[in-house]
Amino acid sequence: MIELFLVGGLLAFALYACSKKTLRSDGRKVPPGPDQSLVFGNFKDIDTERVHQSLHALAKKYGTMMSIRLLRRKIVVLNSADVINEAFGSEQYKDLLNDKAQGFYGTYLVYGHADVLLGPCRDLTFRIKEVMSLGLRPAMVPSALAGDCRKMLEMLGKHGSNDFDPADDLHTLFAEVTSKLISGEVKDGDVKLMWDFVDWSNRLLNPSVESLLKNFPFLRHLPVKVGVLFREVLAKRDVLLARYLDTTRETYVKGKERGLVDTCFAIQEKEIRANGESWLTDDMVRATILDTIGAGLVSTTNSVLAVILNLLHNPACQDRMRQELRAVVHPAALVTQADMNGLPYCRAVVMETLRLSCVVPIVSHYCSAGDVDLAGYTIEKGTMVWGNLWSALHDDHIWVEPWSFKPERFLDDDGKLLPKEHKFMKALIPLGVGRRICVGYDFAMTRIFAFVTTMVQHYDITPPVDTELLSNDPNLFSAGAVLQPDRFKCKLVKIQK
Repeated sequence: MIELFLVGGLLAFALYACSKKTLRSDGRKVPPGPDQSLVFGNFKDIDTERVHQSLHALAKKYGTMMSIRLLRRKIVVLNSADVINEAFGSEQYKDLLNDKAQGFYGTYLVYGHADVLLGPCRDLTFRIKEVMSLGLRPAMVPSALAGDCRKMLEMLGKHGSNDFDPADDLHTLFAEVTSKLISGEVKDGDVKLMWDFVDWSNRLLNPSVESLLKNFPFLRHLPVKVGVLFREVLAKRDVLLARYLDTTRETYVKGKERGLVDTCFAIQEKEIRANGESWLTDDMVRATILDTIGAGLVSTTNSVLAVILNLLHNPACQDRMRQELRAVVHPAALVTQADMNGLPYCRAVVMETLRLSCVVPIVSHYCSAGDVDLAGYTIEKGTMVWGNLWSALHDDHIWVEPWSFKPERFLDDDGKLLPKEHKFMKALIPLGVGRRICVGYDFAMTRIFAFVTTMVQHYDITPPVDTELLSNDPNLFSAGAVLQPDRFKCKLVKIQK
């Protein structure tokens, strides 16, 4: 019995020592971090409801790179834009730090990581990314953007001079835009179908829930809270995919691709004719649909809401935007993608919102494919790597007054956008960098810019009359994989032409 206690004590001491070490046996340093408990690691240091804020507090203490552990999972967190850019965007590390760790959500809901967002760093994943880019083309034509802007103005015009919640219109608008992007059409019930899946998925993607299921996946079968949640998300996923894969296939016509899914069908047909089978499987198409909804719908909607909220608190910015718009865009015309270069201040407003509000605070699930020496530290093979965008975009070593809304920080003395090589432009990484950057980045930026400028072109956005204006402090946003402002109201005053 004494021997048993001695062995147990030595084992506990060894685990404790391993949890605190910052120097490997070969002399290379691992990033510093807080003390870890034997079983739970750093769960004591992380508010699982507001992970980004916990990491920001730790970054203040441990610097540009730090090590944490959640249960069995070792994680290195990158806290500065320079290190994130080097890790995920440089040629040196493109094959070493762009892999993705196997997670519960990707394994059991995204067909074994058969997608781009969560798929491994392999040629097949990037072939799927090329398919997604091809499928986005119909939505990038000027007529499609103009139609979406007209639809938005139609929705806004129904409110007159009454207080209203802009989230209601934007949820509908972006769901319809996403539906057309995927299938080329919008049917009754599509908006509810999408948002039901997104809302339930966000609950499952809570770090505390996903970490529990990752370590104990058998819980998905049991009548416990996380098991019930998983099965609810699974059921909603299947209904959603039946609508966008099966129903779209029934009306597919060769040579008349309406959206992303038709583009996938065309590729499958071509491959089958040439090779007897297609590398692009139906499960990959299903996973691509989920990527399009998960990545495009939530972050773009919440980004536009954040711009509106910032403009409500900074009415002088609206005036300056409108002055710039009048000089470039005819009063009877809609803002187009071609107008963007002539509207530097309007672009700066969007850029500053993406920085300040930072609705995607962490890019996670990256995984080191080998031992990597980065910024003076070693990231060991198999370690999960997170990009802490929240800290990078509020780094007071880079950004003067990082919690203030200052669009002019992105302009030079002549009112033009800063060059790409300027430190601010390099540090602005709202959706990540490198090979795994969001495939719909250009689509999202174009829609956000066009919707915001069209709104300002036609309306003065004013605070509500009957309720208090919500704070634009992003620290108060509802947390999750994507941050979102709480519901708020505003009022529109029509601009007289």
